Amino acid sequence: MSIKFIHTADLHLGSSLHTENDDILKFAKDENPVIKSFHNLVDTAINEKVDFVLIAGDLFDSDERSVRAVKEFNKGAKKLYDHNIDIYMIAGNHDPINGNNFFKIFENVNIFSSKKAEVKEYKVDKELKARIIGQSYRSNSDSRKMYENYNLADNSVYNIALLHTQLDRQNNNYVPGNLNDLLKINNIDYWALGHIHQNKILHKEKPLTVYPGIPQGRDFGEPNMKGFYLVEFKSKKDYKIEFIANSDYIWKEVNFTISKKENVKSFSEIISYLKENAIKLLFNNVITKREKNIIKKSMLTYIIRWKIKVEGLSNDEFNEDIKELEIILAEELRSKFNNNNFIRENIALWTEDINLEFDSIIPSKEKLIKNDNIFKEILSVKKCISNNKDLQNELKNTLGDIWQGSDDKENIDEFRFSFDNEIDDIIEEAEKKILVDLWKKRGE
Repeated sequence: MSIKFIHTADLHLGSSLHTENDDILKFAKDENPVIKSFHNLVDTAINEKVDFVLIAGDLFDSDERSVRAVKEFNKGAKKLYDHNIDIYMIAGNHDPINGNNFFKIFENVNIFSSKKAEVKEYKVDKELKARIIGQSYRSNSDSRKMYENYNLADNSVYNIALLHTQLDRQNNNYVPGNLNDLLKINNIDYWALGHIHQNKILHKEKPLTVYPGIPQGRDFGEPNMKGFYLVEFKSKKDYKIEFIANSDYIWKEVNFTISKKENVKSFSEIISYLKENAIKLLFNNVITKREKNIIKKSMLTYIIRWKIKVEGLSNDEFNEDIKELEIILAEELRSKFNNNNFIRENIALWTEDINLEFDSIIPSKEKLIKNDNIFKEILSVKKCISNNKDLQNELKNTLGDIWQGSDDKENIDEFRFSFDNEIDDIIEEAEKKILVDLWKKRGE
C-alpha cells in the first residue's frame, strides 16, 4: 500500500516581493509571484496524481487574510477538489486560529484545531491508508510543546505529523523543542515541518523529518531556488522524496573581484566590464545545475545584489561619493538588462543594488606600527575585543538595534546582522577602515 503527497509550508499568500525596484514591481504586478507559486504547486499535485497536500502552517501572511489571498487559495482548493486531492493543513504563527475562525469552503480542506492535537484519517474506498496528526497555533506565538500530545498507538498505516516549529528549546514563541524530541515520539513515519524558510531534510531515516522551506523567496533573506517536496511511500521502509523547484523569481548575491590583470582603470571601464561579463559572472558564480535544467524549459528571473571589489583603483581616484557610483552603475545595468532584453532566451536579470569596494593600499601592519604608535594601540584594541566575549557583548549593546538575534529563525532580515556569525567580520572590517582612514591622515 503506497501513498503519494506534497509537503509545503510558509506560502505566505497575501505577501509579494520585498523590493523598492519599480521595474521589478511593474513586471510582477499582473501576476503576484507568491500566488503564482501556489498555483504551480496545485498543478504539480494534479499532474503527479498525489493523494493529498500537506500545508505545515503560514498559508497566509497574516491572520487578517487578504481578500485576494483567500480567493486564490479557494481557486486552488477547488481544482484539487475536482481531482479528488485532499488538503491537510495547520495554522502557523502568521495565520493563527482562535476557536473556529478559520474558513472552510470545500470538503477536501481539512484544518486542524488550535485547542488540541487532532488525528484525521485519509481513506480510499473506505480503506484507511494514512493518519495525519496536527495542531494549529492559537496566536502569533505559541509556547505549547504540541508534539508531546502527538500520540499514535497504531502503526499499521502511514502516520504523518504536521508541526509548525522553530526546533529550538530556548525559544518559547514557536513551539519549543528540538529534533531529538520529535524522534522520541513513537509511531511517526513522517514529520512535516514548517516555519523555517529554508528547505532541509533533517532526518533521512524513520521518521523522515523535513522542512520544505518557502515556495517563493521574497527578498535576499530568502535566497536561491525555492519549492516544496514530493514524497512517495511505497512501504514503511521504501520511500522517495524529491525537491520540486517552484520559484520564478530567484534572489542571488553575486560576489566577485575585478582583478588588476583586467586593467580596469576608470569608472566607465567598470561599467563596460560588468555589462560585458554579467552573463558569465551569473552562470559561473550563482546559477546551479538544477536551475540550468529549468531554464531549458521555462523562464527564470534573477534579482541580483552585486558585491564587487575592484583591484588597482582607490576611492580617492573618484570625485563622486561611492554611493553615487553604485546608483549610477545599478541604473546602467537595469537599462541594459530590462524586461524586454533578456540575457538569453529564458533568463531575465534585474539589478536590485550594488556594493562597490575599491582597493585601499596601505603598508603592512608591521610597518604601520613602526610608523606611529597609534597604529599599535588600534591593533591591540582590536585583538582584545576579538578575544573577549564580554567586550563583544558591550559592543553589541553600544551599536544598538542592528542585530537579528537568534530568537526567530523563520526568515532572515537582510538589513540586520547576525551577531554570532558576523561579529568577527565586522570587527575585522572596522579595523581595516580605521587603519585606512588614519593612514591617509597621519601616515602618508
